Amino acid sequence: MFTVPQSGRGIMPGRGLTVSGFQTKGQALSWDFRLYRPGTYEVVVVCHTSKGRDWNVKGRLRAHVAGQSIENRLIESKRVAAPTMNEKTVNLHAVLGTVEINAAGAHALTLEVASSFTRARPLLRSVILVPAGQSK
Repeated sequence: MFTVPQSGRGIMPGRGLTVSGFQTKGQALSWDFRLYRPGTYEVVVVCHTSKGRDWNVKGRLRAHVAGQSIENRLIESKRVAAPTMNEKTVNLHAVLGTVEINAAGAHALTLEVASSFTRARPLLRSVILVPAGQSK
């Protein structure tokens, strides 16, 4: 379970877990979470990659949350230093899209592989719900 705190930003999972092998159509991961502030959120997938490596991931992910589904390719939006990992590794953010969550309380988020990854495969670190317009 994860919680989106009063600040409106939440991260799943909170530990240094990396999911590899999440690459075949139909595979899915789910999280339960508690939301404190309803609103519009960007669903951001965080993967780790090598600092100088080109991002050449081909495939699509779908997120289901609050009765909505969004689907997109993992297109790099930014790279962020990963302080818990070595200096050659960075967290890569890819925005899947936005969802409107109208009610505080318990929710679930499912992340599903919508089309198989055929080239480089993502190493999934987390999924972040970021208030719309704040991910840049």
